[in-house]
Amino acid sequence: MLWAYFYCYQLTLDAYKKDGGATDWEIPVVVYHEQGNQVVQANSQAIKEGIECGQGLAQAAALCPHVHILGFNRDTEKETLLFLAHRLYPLASDIVIDAHNAIAIRLDNLLQYYGGLNALWHVLISELHSAGIHYYFATAWGVEAARLLAHNKTNRYTDNKESIILLLSRCRLEQTSLDSKTIATLAKVGVRQVGQLLKLPVHELGQRFSNDTIRYLTALRGETFPKYVLFRPSEKFQRTKTLSFEVENTQHLLPSIKSLLVTLEHYLRARNLLTSSIIFRVHFREEEPL
Repeated sequence: MLWAYFYCYQLTLDAYKKDGGATDWEIPVVVYHEQGNQVVQANSQAIKEGIECGQGLAQAAALCPHVHILGFNRDTEKETLLFLAHRLYPLASDIVIDAHNAIAIRLDNLLQYYGGLNALWHVLISELHSAGIHYYFATAWGVEAARLLAHNKTNRYTDNKESIILLLSRCRLEQTSLDSKTIATLAKVGVRQVGQLLKLPVHELGQRFSNDTIRYLTALRGETFPKYVLFRPSEKFQRTKTLSFEVENTQHLLPSIKSLLVTLEHYLRARNLLTSSIIFRVHFREEEPL
């Protein structure tokens, strides 16, 4: 098997920019996670002002008083990811939605159809670029291994097993899906890199760690392949966009309307469908929807 994993690390910013929000060179923009009281995404202008992910809102505002703040919403990001999957579905049928900001695509069953890995990769990357999504990526024999490499910002695609093993061995245990207690236990015996972990016999680990840990490790090694629910296009198209800026006239709505229509186009094309009507509902702050 061969899977590609795309970790879309700034979906909220990408959706904001696509809807006609401030571009990177205009004003600093950050995405703020209220529950964790930290900045989770920042555009290049905000980074130039000294703002970093993980900072609190007060610190970010102190560094840049005119920063534009967007609220983080996991469900909104997942909705953006689902419609990215609709765009990719005509190109690759085995797609897995992983969390709210990552997508995995099986490649090995498409290589013959596209004429090789390079040609297939070019098609997928072109569609992602067209969608305006930023991401880190990697390929491996399973979703778990590809996920780890993508979160490590590997940004390499290969079907060479030795190369994948070498890339995995360089990752730290903190980047894996292992819980903190397991990582701390392994650190006590000097195991801090994934390469060290992969060399340990499974039967020895089975005496000390839970079944979940063993299942994850065997999947990371490519010895087992957990089953994932594959994405399938929805029966009906419905999309809601919450604007993060004031709308003073109809002209300000046009970029968002265009974005919705483009998303609808990809949805219809993926299912070989037509529509005879489109309904827009505009929600106002203090008035009834129109």
